[in-house]
Amino acid sequence: MARLGHISCGYHLIDITYYEYSIYISFHHALCDGRGIMPFVETLIYYYCDLKYGKKTLPEGVRLAGSPLLPGETADPFLQQYDFDQNKEFINLSRDAFAIPENAAVDERTNYRYEVRLPSVQYLSVCKKNNATPVILLALLMSRAITELYPEYDKPINANIAADMWDALDAQNTFKN
Repeated sequence: MARLGHISCGYHLIDITYYEYSIYISFHHALCDGRGIMPFVETLIYYYCDLKYGKKTLPEGVRLAGSPLLPGETADPFLQQYDFDQNKEFINLSRDAFAIPENAAVDERTNYRYEVRLPSVQYLSVCKKNNATPVILLALLMSRAITELYPEYDKPINANIAADMWDALDAQNTFKN
């Protein structure tokens, strides 16, 4: 897979890699969030299937290359301030956290990618049993694995997780997180 944003891929922030029977779509978080990239992914898969298997009925919600943008799709919801309960006490989490040793950059060309494949039906079943979202359960499992691999860890283990604020900011079609 290409190193996103690097000269080696022309500074592109998205990469599509085909390997054996899989398509890998990498995108930089500066471009958009997961919901923002989904229309592109759905359209890519539709066109691939159209070329490979012939014309099929267009699935609901899939947009084609000539489709108009949705209302508010290019809006940046962070150009305005939002009201919130200013009396609410927010927790203060330290950014000083344990870093796994092999993730330290050695030189300019260091680039790490990690891939975890989980059986979705079983994984979602465990999520439901534990009243957890998939990303929260994954963060807990990864944290547990880190504590077992590095029992000498001396700082908290932080999980940086993006939050979907689209509905809360009334910006359902924005490409931003």
